Amino acid sequence: MNFNDNFSQSNLTQQLIAIENQKSTGKLEVESTNQERWIIYFLRGRMIWVHGGCHAYRSWQRHLKKHGLLDQIHSEDIEESEQFECWNYYLLSILLNRDIASREQIKQLIFSQATEAFFDITQQEHKSNNKYVIYQKSADFLLASGLQVPITFVDFKECSRQAREGWSDWCRQGLQNWSPNLSPRVVDPQRLAQEVPTIVYENFIRVLDNQHSLRDLSVLMNQDLCKFTYSLSIYVHKGLLEFITIADLQNKNTPLSPIIAQSQKSKYTVKSQPLIACIDDSPQVRHMMKYILTKAGYNFLGIENAIEAIPQLITHHPDLIFLDIGMPIMNGYELCAKIQQTSKLKEIPVVILTSNDAFVDRVQAKTAGASGFLNKPIKTEEILKAVQTLSSSSLF
Repeated sequence: MNFNDNFSQSNLTQQLIAIENQKSTGKLEVESTNQERWIIYFLRGRMIWVHGGCHAYRSWQRHLKKHGLLDQIHSEDIEESEQFECWNYYLLSILLNRDIASREQIKQLIFSQATEAFFDITQQEHKSNNKYVIYQKSADFLLASGLQVPITFVDFKECSRQAREGWSDWCRQGLQNWSPNLSPRVVDPQRLAQEVPTIVYENFIRVLDNQHSLRDLSVLMNQDLCKFTYSLSIYVHKGLLEFITIADLQNKNTPLSPIIAQSQKSKYTVKSQPLIACIDDSPQVRHMMKYILTKAGYNFLGIENAIEAIPQLITHHPDLIFLDIGMPIMNGYELCAKIQQTSKLKEIPVVILTSNDAFVDRVQAKTAGASGFLNKPIKTEEILKAVQTLSSSSLF
């Protein structure tokens, strides 16, 4: 399929050419079969603003960040903009009139946001026919909508060209079935830790937090969207990642969160931020434990060397310790006994992690002073249940 030729004959292009030829003033509403909606505003046949889509607020915040304007919007201006249909355009006019942003900055923002919308409309056109409705309006309508004197006229043909090139690149990489508004999610952290290098795993756990779309991540990480998405798609095909739908930001004033290992809500309620330690010589196990615990809202301390564990435990004084049995030099039973012999640590519960589920191992763990015993491979539900219930019941 020649995506360039297909796009050049699209309904979007035809509609905009008709508007240009008729020198119309008003707006063009575009609605896809899955109820995504965009609005294109024009004055005497020339395009001046585009907004909408499934992530209207995300797109707004993302483009502010991309063009260095994210911290320039004040709350009182946001309140003032509420009265306008094009509240975001009105805010841009405020930045321009106060010389907070240059006209070139704002022109680039308007153009890039329009091109992004054209890409999404194009992708929808290749799935099914979009609905197009032109509303002829007066210039007073634009003024009342917050579109004061136009900041710039947008070359819709250049937007179309760039959207066409972006769509072609997207399709050449085999991404046409995925939207850049989807979010990458780790499917199986334990398997991922086994199949990719440690540095790759750490980056995935840090970045793929189910809170950012592919577009968000590409901007926050300063990466080319198509190349970035293709690199992740390799792991999607392997079943290690998946692309999922995420909601838009709650309102226009909600900023994109930074890329950090942030906690997410869990069915296990976390009233505070306890510190959970994991002592294990396996980096995969430590990374897996960190993923499970930080996502559930806990702080995490990973310790690799059993010999160095006691000083670190005294310094950080965790609320709970997960301890591997099979470590070199000093095994888990020996370290557990030392923890119980240390006055500053003896009250901290210790859960033994092991691949052996023999009765003698459970007896030895209890003799060493452990409060619980869990089998490997570790399971998210069991780890979180242990953290929640250990204080009130035994795990033996």
